[in-house]
Amino acid sequence: MFPNSSRICTLCSSKFIGCLSCTSTQCLSCVSSSDYLDKQNNSCGSTCPQSTFKDSSGTPPSNVCTACDSNCKTCEQVSTQCTSCNNDKYLQGTACQSSCDSSYYPNSDRKCTICSSNFPNCTQCTASQCFQCNLPYFFVEGQSTCQIQCPQGYGPISTATNNTCKPCTNNDCKSCQSPNLDLCDSCYPNSIKPYLSGTSCISSCASNEYVESATNKCILCSLKTQGCDTCTETACKSCSTQYLDVITSKCVDDCITLSLKPIETPIKKCVLDCVTIDPLMTFCVNCQTDANSKTICLECENVS
Repeated sequence: MFPNSSRICTLCSSKFIGCLSCTSTQCLSCVSSSDYLDKQNNSCGSTCPQSTFKDSSGTPPSNVCTACDSNCKTCEQVSTQCTSCNNDKYLQGTACQSSCDSSYYPNSDRKCTICSSNFPNCTQCTASQCFQCNLPYFFVEGQSTCQIQCPQGYGPISTATNNTCKPCTNNDCKSCQSPNLDLCDSCYPNSIKPYLSGTSCISSCASNEYVESATNKCILCSLKTQGCDTCTETACKSCSTQYLDVITSKCVDDCITLSLKPIETPIKKCVLDCVTIDPLMTFCVNCQTDANSKTICLECENVS
């Protein structure tokens, strides 16, 4: 109770809703131990008004409505643990800020959402588009995605802080090199220019090159076999100036040291000469001795 102006003791609850003890101007405690004292409105209830939170941290314990931090519209547990913000602020975690951090974007509720929740491995974004990715990931221009390597038709641009995939400026390139992205690293295998020669895509390799099947690159025959002029991926077919040893697919200066027979046309070769055969027709390249101790030819090279 409290004394009114007529010096009559008056029940607190008659002036302040749910109030147990009071002065003439202020409620001091509540009837129900589960109610919270709202000191701003001098009332007791199960809820607290906006911009305050339910506080039971006093000593001795008492339930009161305590004001939130000035930036908070609503809060809980402590004054600085915001759950929503005033109109000019954005909620990031439990703090109200003037703007979201660079790796966050504001949603329609003015809450800061981390970019990686919409765009995996993204560090800068809006609600609809990623702009930068975590290293070592690459930001793919035009796709708003972060990938560990550039997709087809793109080339990498890297700095100390950022990796970006930009479209190749040469449409023949399946992948390309910086800085201008016009030099090809690989070509589209089913295109009209499927083979990589240096940094260009071409329709066929030169006669002194072979196609490396794993990469579709044109490789000089002489890099595979010294002195080789034409070849496949597995064997030399002719030499620039030397003789081709058909047994080892190597280029040699002469056939004598190999106990082989030289032929000059249509290309210079060293072949096995097991039997006497018309040189205008064939030369033997594989032979054996038969049951009558006669040397016979099992395989012949056509030189016509």
